Amino acid sequence: MNQHPCFFYLFLLSMLLCKAGIAADTLFLPGDAYFPTWLTKDDLVRLKTTQTIKYSHPEGNDAIAPKTAGYTHAKLEGLNHSFLTNLIEAFNEYRSTGTYNIIEDLESGKMMFMQPGEGLHILFYSKTFNFRKYRLGLRYNENWIAETAKFNSDAEKIKLTELVDNGMAVMESWRDATRVPALPVKIPEITNRTQNPVDFPVLITGPLQAIILQDSLIDYYDLKEENYLSLVIVDATEVKEFSYEEYQWKVSSSDSEEGLRRLVEDI
Repeated sequence: MNQHPCFFYLFLLSMLLCKAGIAADTLFLPGDAYFPTWLTKDDLVRLKTTQTIKYSHPEGNDAIAPKTAGYTHAKLEGLNHSFLTNLIEAFNEYRSTGTYNIIEDLESGKMMFMQPGEGLHILFYSKTFNFRKYRLGLRYNENWIAETAKFNSDAEKIKLTELVDNGMAVMESWRDATRVPALPVKIPEITNRTQNPVDFPVLITGPLQAIILQDSLIDYYDLKEENYLSLVIVDATEVKEFSYEEYQWKVSSSDSEEGLRRLVEDI
C-alpha cells in the first residue's frame, strides 16, 4: 500500500524538531489524548473533594524546562465514588506489590528490589482510548499548532513537544491524530492566555480511564519483552493489570510480590 507523501515530510520535520531540541515544555493542550499526573496517598484523599489533578511529567522534568503554553490543572467530572474507590484500591495494591523495580547491585552483581516511591505516575485518557493499538504518552493532537499559538504570539517559536522525545514518536503522533480520541474538555473562561502557564483547570468530561505506569514512558513506547513491563487500568467499573508478554499486552495472571521475586530468581 502506498503511503501518503505528507507522512514523509511530517517525518522529516519531526526529526528536525527533535534534532533542534526542545526549548520549552508544553503542558496540557485542548486536543491532547491524555492528561499526565503524579498522585500520592494525600493527593487521593484531596481528590474526594477537589476532583482536581496537576500536570506532571512522567519523566520527572517538571522543574527543568520552562512552560510556555498549556494548562497546569484539570478537574475530573467523571471521577465518581466508584472510580475513586477503584483508584485508591489500585494505588494501595500497586505500590505495595507491583511497582518494585528490579535492579542489579553493582558490587555483588545480584538482582535486588528497589522500593517504590510515595506516589505513582498516572495518565488519564478517554475511556475509548485503546492502549493496545496506540502508543502511550503521545499527544495525538492535530490542532497543536493552533492551540499553542493561543498562548504565544510569536508563531515562529512554536515547537511540538512530546513527552516521548523521539522522532518516530512525533511522526506517529501526527499520523494517528485523527484516529485517537482527544480528551473531551471544557476550557475555563479566562480573558488573557498570555500569562503562562494557565492555572485555571480545564474540565475533563465524559467516561475516563486511568492508566498507572510502572516504568519510563520511553519503555512503554519502545516495547521490549525483557523490560518486564506492566500497567494497571482503572475506571468506574474495574481494576485490571496487564503485563507485556510474548510481544503483546496480556491480562496479568498474578500481580503478587512473590511472583516478582520468582522472576528475579530466574534471572
